[in-house]
Amino acid sequence: MDPYNFQSVASDMNGDHSVIEVQLTMRRTPAAIAPVVDQLMWVIRACQCVHRGDRTVEVALHEALRIAVVMCDVRPSDRLEDISVKCRCESEKEVMVMIGLARAVAFHGRDWGVEPTIHLIKRCVDEVYFEKDGTALHLRKRRDSARPLFVHQVWNQLA
Repeated sequence: MDPYNFQSVASDMNGDHSVIEVQLTMRRTPAAIAPVVDQLMWVIRACQCVHRGDRTVEVALHEALRIAVVMCDVRPSDRLEDISVKCRCESEKEVMVMIGLARAVAFHGRDWGVEPTIHLIKRCVDEVYFEKDGTALHLRKRRDSARPLFVHQVWNQLA
């Protein structure tokens, strides 16, 4: 069984400005994280949404998907639903990612603001936030962002 399935790929090209939007679902398993990150990063790099050598979006995607797969509380009665991922790339401008967490994320007393993974994601991207009901995690990174390019060194130390 494939670790992910493309749901749709859409593009809007007009002049110098182009937008590519990818939607996929991934299995809720740690083995699905790397292939999904690789595929999304291929699209993000092709759209030139990040500078060459900038791994911050890659790190943030990996950690956000890890939250969706590993760290979210799943009640035993819940079936393991697939995770939805929507990635919108505006060429040479920014990338936005929404990770749908369905019912699986539970805030049962958990303060996500103090989680080391969230701090790492915040160092990588310009915006990160959860939907109020906990059903989605949003990331946004502008290409001209001043976020450090060396975050992968910190990420490697945590791994």
